[in-house]
Order: sequence, then C-alpha cells, then structure tokens
Amino acid sequence: MQVLTAKQLRLATYQLALGQLCVAVCCAIVCYIILDVAAAKAAMKGGLIALIPNLLFALIFFRTSGSGNADEMLAQLRKANNVKLLLTIVLFSVVLSQQPAHIGALFTGFLFTLLAQLSATVFFKH
Repeated sequence: MQVLTAKQLRLATYQLALGQLCVAVCCAIVCYIILDVAAAKAAMKGGLIALIPNLLFALIFFRTSGSGNADEMLAQLRKANNVKLLLTIVLFSVVLSQQPAHIGALFTGFLFTLLAQLSATVFFKH
C-alpha cells in the first residue's frame, strides 16, 4: 500500500474540487437548456454551496496533515468539519433569504455537486 504525501493529498483534493466545479457548471448548463436562466443561476448557487465548504474543509484539514501528531490532526478534522457544516448552513440561509429561486434547481445543483465526492476514489489512489 502506497502512502501519499501531504502534497499529493492536497493536489488530489484540489483536483476533486475542480471536478465538483465542473459538475456544478454542467448542472447549471442543463438547467439553462431545460428551464431558464434563473434555474441555471440557482443550480450554480447550489453547486457552489456544496463546493465552497468542501474546499474550506480541505484547506483547514490539510494545513497540518504532515505533522504526524494524531491528536492535532483529529482536532483539525473536527474544526474543519464544524466550519464546513456552519458555512453550508449560512450559505443556504443567504441564498434562500434572497428573491424567490428555483428550489428544485438549487437542491439539484447541490446534490449533484455533493455526489461528485463519490469520485474521490479516482483522485485518492492507494
């Protein structure tokens, strides 16, 4: 089993985030073709609501991933997870408090972008 370095893990994380961005853009394009511009914007916002907290999670967690101290890494993991959850709640609150949006497109963009994480096994090869 190959052990990945911190630099390799960060690179794989950024590749995953780029893949999630591509999924969000594709979802917005499909909503634009099928529905309208407002639905495309809502789908893109939903995708960004999934992407931004995930990217922030990675930045917080991988800041000290090379230290080797298990307690410090666990603390960073908890901190990153809490920030991710709170940021997701705040972003949803901001978007849903704005003018009426296509709720279906918003959650479709969010879910498809979130499901793109399942492709992580492609980026994190062991």
